[in-house]
Amino acid sequence: MSLVPGNASDSVKDIISQIFDWHTGKKAFGSRLIPGLIPTEVSISELNDRELTAVFEKDVTKDMLNNDGHVTGGCYMTLVDLCTGMVIQGHLTAVTGAPKPGVSLSLSIVVHHPAVLGDRLRIISRTSLPEDGTYTAQTEVWSVNRHFVVATGTHINVTPSTSQSSKPRL
Repeated sequence: MSLVPGNASDSVKDIISQIFDWHTGKKAFGSRLIPGLIPTEVSISELNDRELTAVFEKDVTKDMLNNDGHVTGGCYMTLVDLCTGMVIQGHLTAVTGAPKPGVSLSLSIVVHHPAVLGDRLRIISRTSLPEDGTYTAQTEVWSVNRHFVVATGTHINVTPSTSQSSKPRL
């Protein structure tokens, strides 16, 4: 990952690489989408360290399509979840020195125009980290060869609360 362009440190790129490895090394959900997902840039805003951008590319494959020949909403949702998770953890590493556990509060996508077999997708994920433990990342999914946005997504992630008691509440 250190060969990936961008000004993010090697430790940030390594966290993103570890997330890649975790998803491809196990039969985890989304593991079929990771192969062929190529990181092309990981950068931190030069104005301040509050924004990280990561760019990935992936060719649309037949197993990503529905019966109409369009990329399924589930594939977009998985790509947005994976890529935003990587930028959130990469950014936390850049700012605090280590990733932190997180829980998804909200994950949403809008499909603007269907991608089809033969499209190359460019997934651009950006995150900004406020001080309160709520992390938000936005993603745009572009068709590189047709030059338009096919989907957008937002992921809101929070620090999990600590258990006050070992007894379940009813």
